[in-house]
Amino acid sequence: MRPLILLLLAGSAAPVAAADIQRKYFYEDIHAPFFVKDERAGLYRPQRAGASAEPFPIRKAPGTLRVFVLGGSIAGRYMEGRNSLGPILRELLPGRPIEAVNCGMAGYDSHREALVLEEVLDYEPDLLVIATLWSDTQGAELADSVRFRPLLPLLSGSTAYLLTREWLNQLRYGGESESVTVDLQPPREPPPPRPATQAGPKLPPPGPMVLRVPLPDYRGNLAEMAEMMHERGGDVAFLVLPCKKDPGTGKVGDFRDEFRTAMREAAGSLGAPLA
Repeated sequence: MRPLILLLLAGSAAPVAAADIQRKYFYEDIHAPFFVKDERAGLYRPQRAGASAEPFPIRKAPGTLRVFVLGGSIAGRYMEGRNSLGPILRELLPGRPIEAVNCGMAGYDSHREALVLEEVLDYEPDLLVIATLWSDTQGAELADSVRFRPLLPLLSGSTAYLLTREWLNQLRYGGESESVTVDLQPPREPPPPRPATQAGPKLPPPGPMVLRVPLPDYRGNLAEMAEMMHERGGDVAFLVLPCKKDPGTGKVGDFRDEFRTAMREAAGSLGAPLA
């Protein structure tokens, strides 16, 4: 009887623990600083749970292009390996120092990313890449990195798992992408600070996360983040995340298509690069 009681108690505690993780990750951590200053090393270091950003210098060297990427977990895939953002920019802009900082957070939607941007603006950004879309549309209760963290060490060391994941991604997303335009403008003169009474993007209330950011709010958040960046004299680029491809029917697209259209329209209205 005793083992059964312990098992029942453990089972009842699991949902509570998961709820605590969700509340801290989505509703508490977002109000804590994303980076902390390491004076001894001369670096800003990420300190938020789940962050994968690389440290970057407190003092920005003259001529450096400092780029921040905002998005969910999939944004991190564009910051890894030979074909990631940093190496591509160095190839396009030879001789110019590049700092590419990935602020993508698993499960973050555009509301939460706008809060990250409010802090990022203090770090002299030159270019903001907005890659938020996936988590604005899905209803996962927990970020993948939180839900699957106990399995990641085992899976990441499995060649079979990595090859299978890559094969499935190729089937679902294919290898094609939209053309990208790079047209960095000279820094603008920053306008006066916005009035304190002007409200920024709002967080959705706690509750079921199904289509957690309505399409009109998503459009508004994209425009708001672009405006915030432009007010500091920086540039904005947009990254449209890939469409799913049904291996059986060959159909490309899913319920996120309206959000992809909204991002394309936002980039077009601003004359911003779109990839």
